[in-house]
This record gives sequence, C-alpha cells and structure tokens, in this order.
Amino acid sequence: MEIRVGTCGYSYDDWRGVYYPPGLPRGGMLAWYSGTAAQTDLLAGERGPVFDTVEVNATYYRLPSVKTFARMAAVTPDGFLFSVKAPGGITHPQDYGGLDGGLVDEYCAAVTPLAEVGKLGPTLLQFPFRFKADGGNVDYLRSAADAFHGLRPVVEFRHRSWLTGETLGLLGELGLSYVSVDMPALPGLMPPVLAVTTDTAYVRFHGRRKDAWWRGGNEERYDYEYTAEELEPWAERVRALADDCCAPDDGPLSDDEPAGDSSDLLRLIRLLSGPVKRVFLYFNNHPKGKALSAARSLQSRLALGR
Repeated sequence: MEIRVGTCGYSYDDWRGVYYPPGLPRGGMLAWYSGTAAQTDLLAGERGPVFDTVEVNATYYRLPSVKTFARMAAVTPDGFLFSVKAPGGITHPQDYGGLDGGLVDEYCAAVTPLAEVGKLGPTLLQFPFRFKADGGNVDYLRSAADAFHGLRPVVEFRHRSWLTGETLGLLGELGLSYVSVDMPALPGLMPPVLAVTTDTAYVRFHGRRKDAWWRGGNEERYDYEYTAEELEPWAERVRALADDCCAPDDGPLSDDEPAGDSSDLLRLIRLLSGPVKRVFLYFNNHPKGKALSAARSLQSRLALGR
C-alpha cells in the first residue's frame, strides 16, 4: 500500500525562515519542498522534511496555464504526485442546476502536462457546507463523476448529511473516493471517519479551531498545531487499511451520535472488496508552517523515510 503525506499548498510567505531559506524566491519553493533543490548556505543546519506529494489549492481560485503546470512537473523528481483542487466554479457555483462543462474542459487541459509525465494525482472536489444531501445535489454529484472520470476524483463534503451508508455506497458506485476530514467537532460538520469507497483513501487535516471556524478568515481558521496524541489515532487507522478487515466495533456513526472529542470518534469504514492501493494525507493548517511539522510527525509515525 502506497502512503503519501504532504501539505495543502507549498508557496506560503510565512514558511520562509521556518522551512524555506529566508532568501528563497517563490519560484524555488517547489524544488525545495520536493527535494530537488540543493542545500545552500541560505539555511544553516539540516534542511527540513522533503515530501513526495502536494495538494495544489490555488486552482480553486484560478487555473494556472499549461506552461505553469509543465514547469511544476519539470522541477519535481520522478514519482512526485500533485493532487489538484477543482475550480470553485465547479464545486461552489451560485446554484447546482448544471455543471459548467467548459470549465471542466479548461481544467483537464491545464493539468495535461502533469498527466503526461505521470505526476497527476487525484482531483479534489471540495463542496461547501451549503451543499447538503438532497436529490438535486446528488444529480450534480453524478454529473461531476462523469465529467472527471479518469482523473481519480475525490470528494470532500462539509455537511454531515452526506455521512450515510447510502452516500458512501453511491460514491463507490460512481468511482468517487470519499475524503475523510479532521476538523472542529461542531454541529453539522463531518466527524473524523476514515471511509474508503475506492482503492484510494484521502484525508485532509484542517485543524480543530472551534472558535475561528465560522467567523475567522483562512489564516485564523487553519492556525492550529496538532499534537502527537491527536495524530496517533489517524496513524493507527491508516495502518489498519493494510489489513483485510477493520476492527469489529468500527462502523458508521448514527445521525444522533454527539460530536465529542475527535480522537474518541475516529473510526474506520471499509466498503470496498479489494485492497486499498494508495493513501494521500494532506495538512491544511498552513499558518506559520504548522502543516509542515504535523506532516513530518505523521510521516514518522507511519515510518515513511523522506
């Protein structure tokens, strides 16, 4: 089973001096992150961790050019994988009456350089809290599955109404991977369930800041430092994916089960009959480089040498 750990984004200014050398230009960050940049005297001592995957989030706001993606492919080593977030016009339209086929075509064309060299990982479809489980939205989900077929689509829901056996079965039927999340234990949000609906498992760590989730901006919302005690249950569940079956007390959460401490609620649901081939784990708690330390900690717990 292939396991990859990385961060959501890599080109943050406040990572200079924390991870990147203070004088490193933005254009050199990806090479440093992926380990192709040589150690220089810009940073004393040992360099920070090296990663074999990254989740590209900037595509939600604007699609880079084909040339940009080609450059990104060129500066990363063989075997590196980019998971790419779908444009906001796909997942956050004003209404869900119909999928923007033109925008899907633009996305597919933009990521072609990554696909051509085998560096394109999953495509992330992250739907907002207002996207609830109802008939019209299910139809939209089916359209998205058709549109992104072949691009390993993974789906993140924010509203808890989607966490049902029916939904998970539908995702498997459509070839969509469920995105597990670690986020604040607040009413209506998704609990930390590691569910697997295809041969790909995908997890996003958003932090657990209850006080800033609804009212804070991205910098405040995701400014959270994970502890070893919070990461260990996830490591245990990922290790369990390599087994043929999960623990006998694991199973779906009922709708009326209270949202308590996340580590207490973490459980594993296996819905596919075949083995899990790959696992992607990304940290979105990027302020002040906190995603880097959390990712490195999880790498160590999973015995991933980087």
